[in-house]
Amino acid sequence: MPVWSRDEILRCRKLLYPATPETVVQDRYRRWGGIARYVLGYTQVGCQQALLEEAIDFVDLDWLLNAYRKLDANDAQTHILIHYCVSTRFTDEYIVFASPYVQQEVYQRLYRKDKWRLLEFIGASGGNDALAVLRDQLFEEHVHSGRTFRTRHLVENGDEHDDGKYPSEGDWDEDRR
Repeated sequence: MPVWSRDEILRCRKLLYPATPETVVQDRYRRWGGIARYVLGYTQVGCQQALLEEAIDFVDLDWLLNAYRKLDANDAQTHILIHYCVSTRFTDEYIVFASPYVQQEVYQRLYRKDKWRLLEFIGASGGNDALAVLRDQLFEEHVHSGRTFRTRHLVENGDEHDDGKYPSEGDWDEDRR
């Protein structure tokens, strides 16, 4: 069964769980993604909500590399953190993190645990295609994690380089005027 969209979760909350505040459901969806039983059914069960943190604490890069093979097994940690997806034409399969929250937490854990191995994994272009989406998600998390990057103006006249100066944010604002 595919994971539920935010709209499906909210509609179900309205019909079957009206006593559960929408803010609680929104927060659970942010953390769990579209796994309805954790977002709706277990909203008030603290030990169930702690499962997510325990699963994240368990992750290392070897676990992540083997996660694709574990999807057929009855492995609760894998199913909590990773969702199995199939393309719209049912020709390709891939795995994704359960939610942006899980993506961010797993990235931070892997970065703290073995930064260079994580960066090696992110930079790899070969290997299991099913892991490519996870690799892309970790790359996205890496480049959005507060680092500073040098930039330059793109030139229209075919010059290879501009004047060598790197624009500041103020320079960009001037260009928009």
